[in-house]
Amino acid sequence: MSILDALTACPGWQRVPFGRVVTRRKESGSPHLPPLSVFLGLGVVCRDSREDNHNQLGEDLGKYLVVQRGDIVFNKLRTWQGGLGASAYEGIVSPAYFVCRPGPDHDSRFLQYLLLSDAYLQELTRVSKWQPPSQFDIGWEQLRAVPIFFPDLPAQRAIADYLDTETARIDALIDKKQRMVQLLADRHLQMVRELTCCSGLGRPLRRVVSTVKTGTTPRLGVETLDGDAEWVTPGDFAEGLLLLPAARLVPESVVHTGEVPLFPPGSILVVGIGATAGKVAFADRAVSSNQQVTAIVPGPDIEGRFLAWQMWSRASELRDLAPYTTLPILNNEFLRSFPVDVPTLALQREVVRSVDGQWAETQALQLRLNRQTDLLRERRQALITAAVTGELEIPGVAA
Repeated sequence: MSILDALTACPGWQRVPFGRVVTRRKESGSPHLPPLSVFLGLGVVCRDSREDNHNQLGEDLGKYLVVQRGDIVFNKLRTWQGGLGASAYEGIVSPAYFVCRPGPDHDSRFLQYLLLSDAYLQELTRVSKWQPPSQFDIGWEQLRAVPIFFPDLPAQRAIADYLDTETARIDALIDKKQRMVQLLADRHLQMVRELTCCSGLGRPLRRVVSTVKTGTTPRLGVETLDGDAEWVTPGDFAEGLLLLPAARLVPESVVHTGEVPLFPPGSILVVGIGATAGKVAFADRAVSSNQQVTAIVPGPDIEGRFLAWQMWSRASELRDLAPYTTLPILNNEFLRSFPVDVPTLALQREVVRSVDGQWAETQALQLRLNRQTDLLRERRQALITAAVTGELEIPGVAA
């Protein structure tokens, strides 16, 4: 059953299938136009304006679809998450996308806001096909059949103008709070670097630790295992957090038979392969891991958390140890040669107390800012939903 069945059109509003208000466009053959992308939360953007778009362009841009200003573009695999937008640019997009051009009686911005409202995102998810492990693929027949509620064109424009203004105001507040979160993280990183890299007497890591050992993937599937030893992977390494979260469990029999190594409490874990190579976490309990993670057990002359904080603050240096390849690999020999500062144990312990205290304060402030950001996003979404369904009284739109 569709959630849209429960919606009641406002007086004077019409309801027709989406395919009746737009025309699907398949024009290609313009490789000279700038490539565009669809980003969640941003809509259609120029590809070269983003540094975090890791999807490769196709070899033949002549097959890419032409987008004109005002066209609505859909990333079929991300539509259910809001992967769509009205384009403010002329350009080209992947032929795997849908490009839709609204008719003369329809404002593309209004249609964009409507499709991004809560009820429509639920409907777009419902009519999409599940694509494991984490995507839904929507077909054109399903998209074009989605019912659209809309007022006359002047009212559509008034609603879109209002939402342009209000969402921009909310987005500015969200951006400000996110920058504050990043500034707090940067300040903490700088403090950790200054406090942990203080002796000026770099020593090879191998001289201050007792063990540098890489994990092993057990023969059994860890997702279905249970027992008393925790299993961690690079995905469990939280950003800027040294204490690992609760993880999956590995059976006692697997650990005790030597199938996987058991890293003792106090180990420093380093991601040694892939895009997150160089990430560091501190294990306050016994854990096991796969071959993507290396465990370092500190020796008697260095505090584990001091070494963990120092290596965490130098993640970029750790990544630089890996040879430049398509898949960075930070092997154990590179790690053993990594120079670390080792002041007196008394100074190390003093630094750890200071850094841990500062980190707790930083986390508390970041948590408060992130909660405020979440509330702003909820406010933004509620505003869009109320406006495009006629629940909110908007200047210039007849009740």
